Amino acid sequence: MRVDFKILALSILAPAVTWACEGPCIVNVTNGFISKYQTPIKSVLRMADQLLTAQFPENLNCTSHLQHAYSKVVYNSLELAIFPSYFHGKCQQPTGTNGSMIDPPGCPNPDCPVVCGTPGSMVHFYPDLRHINFQTHVDIFNNITERDSEGFKAVETCLWNTASSQENRSSRSSARSPSRLFAARFPPTATDLSKSFARSPENKCETQGRAQLQDQLYNFFQTNLAKLWSDECDEEHDFRHCSWEKDMKALILSFP
Repeated sequence: MRVDFKILALSILAPAVTWACEGPCIVNVTNGFISKYQTPIKSVLRMADQLLTAQFPENLNCTSHLQHAYSKVVYNSLELAIFPSYFHGKCQQPTGTNGSMIDPPGCPNPDCPVVCGTPGSMVHFYPDLRHINFQTHVDIFNNITERDSEGFKAVETCLWNTASSQENRSSRSSARSPSRLFAARFPPTATDLSKSFARSPENKCETQGRAQLQDQLYNFFQTNLAKLWSDECDEEHDFRHCSWEKDMKALILSFP
């Protein structure tokens, strides 16, 4: 019976000794990358706002609404992209004639040449980890600037309301609504729509003007955001401006 208790004790204790990035490791590594990305995000949004102002002079930092939309989804998106989707499972590989499973040299830590769920694997495949983080951020910004997304609607509403406020202050005598204001700025459809505006009631004019704004804003995001991210992180040189390799490897290896 004494032997049986020892075996039982070992079986209970064994699972507590883990060699994988779990729990606090997952949370801290994910938050570590989110923290590092705050600087490039601010830069991308600042550059996007400058470009937006060139196209929409009434813009008053409307792209700042994307920061809020990003903050609501980034943790879950990034954790899912890094861990269950890429770094997961055991590092052990079959070896010998009997196919017994062993950890290859360097596994689980500090530099494991097998894609698995350990800190050592993330260190070895850090270029992949770096790319996962970059692509996830690009994908997030693509998602939050889709037409039906909260982020897109917030930016569009900001532009519309700001234009309305400015137009009411500066052009009361001209009786030009924001819909007419936007229509005048949007080739190639402005000429055709101006004929419609001339004979349309104000509500139809507003609907058409706002639809134009949405089209222009959507095209703006589709044209510019991916390039802004690529330039900011220097995609052509292995994302060297969004790497933080030394700091992040140290953080990763601080977990068993």
